[in-house]
Amino acid sequence: MNHYIGALTPVENRLYAQLAKKHKGLVNNFSYLRIENPIINNQSLYKFPILNQGNELSVEKKIDKNDLFVATRLGLFIYSRSTATGDQAAQPLQTYPNEAYFPAVAGFVPSHLETVYSGELSIKKGTTVILESYDTMNFRYAPTTQQSVATNKSERGRDTGFAGVTPTMELPGREQVSIEAKFNTFNGIQWQAVTANTEHRLVLYIRGFLVKGANI
Repeated sequence: MNHYIGALTPVENRLYAQLAKKHKGLVNNFSYLRIENPIINNQSLYKFPILNQGNELSVEKKIDKNDLFVATRLGLFIYSRSTATGDQAAQPLQTYPNEAYFPAVAGFVPSHLETVYSGELSIKKGTTVILESYDTMNFRYAPTTQQSVATNKSERGRDTGFAGVTPTMELPGREQVSIEAKFNTFNGIQWQAVTANTEHRLVLYIRGFLVKGANI
């Protein structure tokens, strides 16, 4: 049996045991997927492919065709990165439009990023809908202690911004998995980064179990 580190929920513990029994001899670890898109003013639909394509950012994590990912928690985050330095690994994921982190400039309105949390997330596996019109407000969290200047950060824990998946969700690499987020954009929206060499990013973060070689 493989091993994991850290506390899991009772549901995750049972799922781990089931996967270890079903996929004997395969690597079965608590893992994650991280799939990103740049936020663009005139774009209301964002797709999140789970398969490795070879053009991912350094912080993104996807699966190979022979893998199986079983999701237990979902999160939808926003952040800003420098396209000049590629500092995405140093940027904390945001669970709300933090104006100390996303300062207003001509052509960008921080509050327009609230659009991320008034949309819906859908997931299909082949022709089967496994998550339909899931309210993205479930991922918004504004903590009591919020960032106020560049030198401090908003309060957050390991599971801040995540929602549990019930029942658990199987995402096989060999099947056509379609994950989409649709937002209620409007005329004149200004949520795209306009500062030189800066990009606002939308992040789908999925936690669960990765079974390597399950689909061979």
